[in-house]
Amino acid sequence: MKKSILVFLIICSYLLLISGAASAGGKVSEISLTVGKEQALLDNQKVMMDVAPIIENGRTLVPLRFIGEAFGTTVDWKPDNKQITLRYGQETTKLWIGKNSAEINGQARALDAPPQVFKDRTLVPLRFISEAFGYQVDYQNKTKVITIKRPNTPPQANFTVDKKFVSVGEAVYYQDLSFDPDGDPIVDRIWMNNNKRFQIPGVYVVSLKVKDSRGAWSEWFEQVVEVSAEPNKKPVARFFPDNYKVYVDQPIIYTDESYDPDGDEIVEWNWQNRKESFSQPGIYYVSLQVKDRRDAWSDKCVQVIEVVEKPNEPPVARFSVEKTRVAQGETVIFTDESMDPDGDQLVEFQWTGKQRAYFKEGTYPVTLKVKDSRGKWSEPFTVEIQVTEKVLMNEMEYNLHNPLAGEIVNLTDIKPLSFPVLKPASQNYDNTALLISNSPETVKENGILYRDTIGGSLRLMYHHKNGTNTKKKVYILAGNPGEQTARITINKKGFGGPSLDDLAIGRNGLARFLESNCHEQYTLEPGQVIVLEGVGAAKEIAPEHSVFSMMDLHTTADITFTFVMVDVGTDVLTAFAELPVLERDMHQRGTFFGVNRVYRLEVEGEQPVRFSLADNNSDYHLGGVDAITGEQVINKGNYGLMYRLKVKAVNRMGILTNPRGGLFMGATMTEDGTVYGVPDNGHRFIKDSSQAVMNLVLNPGEETELIFMPPVSSTMPVMFLFIPF
Repeated sequence: MKKSILVFLIICSYLLLISGAASAGGKVSEISLTVGKEQALLDNQKVMMDVAPIIENGRTLVPLRFIGEAFGTTVDWKPDNKQITLRYGQETTKLWIGKNSAEINGQARALDAPPQVFKDRTLVPLRFISEAFGYQVDYQNKTKVITIKRPNTPPQANFTVDKKFVSVGEAVYYQDLSFDPDGDPIVDRIWMNNNKRFQIPGVYVVSLKVKDSRGAWSEWFEQVVEVSAEPNKKPVARFFPDNYKVYVDQPIIYTDESYDPDGDEIVEWNWQNRKESFSQPGIYYVSLQVKDRRDAWSDKCVQVIEVVEKPNEPPVARFSVEKTRVAQGETVIFTDESMDPDGDQLVEFQWTGKQRAYFKEGTYPVTLKVKDSRGKWSEPFTVEIQVTEKVLMNEMEYNLHNPLAGEIVNLTDIKPLSFPVLKPASQNYDNTALLISNSPETVKENGILYRDTIGGSLRLMYHHKNGTNTKKKVYILAGNPGEQTARITINKKGFGGPSLDDLAIGRNGLARFLESNCHEQYTLEPGQVIVLEGVGAAKEIAPEHSVFSMMDLHTTADITFTFVMVDVGTDVLTAFAELPVLERDMHQRGTFFGVNRVYRLEVEGEQPVRFSLADNNSDYHLGGVDAITGEQVINKGNYGLMYRLKVKAVNRMGILTNPRGGLFMGATMTEDGTVYGVPDNGHRFIKDSSQAVMNLVLNPGEETELIFMPPVSSTMPVMFLFIPF
């Protein structure tokens, strides 16, 4: 029994020694091995290894796992590819059984002998131990004793002091932050002057030196503590701005007069809200705190600065002209030189008499006024252009040779109605439905403006004026009358107004519609009603102001669309069912089919020709039904229709738009997606049929596509003029 206990204790001691080597975690400083012997010394403690070092082909091989784990290295083995991975801190080393190479932190390294397996243990060249881990290796040929030492980096002394400036008798606290880079324990410390309280004024150097478990001492680490006879008086923050009332963006100069009653140096300034200038009007509180070298902070010093808007100086309109004396049909080059003394942005330019070229002899005053971002207009600035009797080009020739989309062309001595009518090579209409709510155009009470139940590809449009004396809103509601879930997808939309300018509403809303490309989806459960037209619903319409909206959409089932006008603040989804249906007037209201028309026009010959839209001859007026009354209705002017004119030119020619009905303000889109006003370039509107608008010029054999839609409030029909030159 006693013999068994003795054997058990011997085995436990052996296991503990091996365990100590494996779990040393970097604490072992020195390993001593002997070739051919399984006994080793770890910091002079005897342990037994599974396998002894050997010499093969003149190379000394040592057990890798034993040495690695003794020094705190993690060793992993992958049997599938015979890879050994060693990790120590940030270092990673990889070896492979039988290969004469290794990787140290991803860098290839040659071995003088490959790792090998001996008695189920991996042996590696002794030189590799030195190269891979930076260990110091010593080999004695006589005794065949191998000594491997882990390099010792000296420890680093460090500590903090809670106060570097104290009064006599004031407590001082130190925190030791010393450490050893190798992870060795700190076993000894030497302090100097680390008094908890200093009784005599002066400057004291507090020092610390530490020693690690392997006997290495650090350098001295020092902190200075200054002891004064009197308690520290906190500093005084004081500053002044050069002005307490300034304009927006006016520079401010601050004068700092902070001081310390003890004469200590001020080492830190903490400003709050200090700015060299302020960009917005208001009352601003600027504050300052200062800290002395003994870490005492002052009270806050606060100064109040009032910032006001600078009186707005009007902008200055200026421009130069390359030549003030020109021939008829000669391009005049204007260069704007306007400016604002306050630096405000110029937001509007109002030219009078400015043209790209002039076509009659005489003196033409050109005047410019500009408006700044704060709404002030400049004085007018005028330059006179002298046009001689010499003629380079007439107005039509000039615009054909210098085409500018949206430019007005006066049709002097040109009679478009005498041009032959161009017959389309082909025409195509689709089955898209159009719902128009424009009657009554001027709405004098709350109510339902139009309603219809329909599905598929649709276009919805409304144009109304608030004829009451209170603010209103117009909504388009969408309700699902069916028993299945329905979906609505909006593909295009445009909105104009509210505004007193009906012509501009039509042009701006149409331009936004042409430019739009959206994909808004709504899901309606059976019986559900939603507000479909969100942009218009957000707009409050003042008395005598008008609004316009148009959208293209597709539904998966029949939907009831209801156009309503109500007071601002009304819960329209609750109130609409009780609203009266308003009587129509002379304007359009109804549902129409086939609202996308395509005309293919092939222009041959050398004589000008014309093609009309919405004249009820070349292009017939669209008929429909008022879904509320059941009446047959005519869409005179074909408002809401989209025309695609696919034009092919045999000869070089210009394409112009010539409205025939009177005042006109619209928009057109080219095939590349460019949208421009009809007219554009600073022109407000077409006054009558004596004016046309330039679209573009086609060269022989070229084709193009123009997209045109009649704008609300403008009078139809229009003619497109095709003029070869």
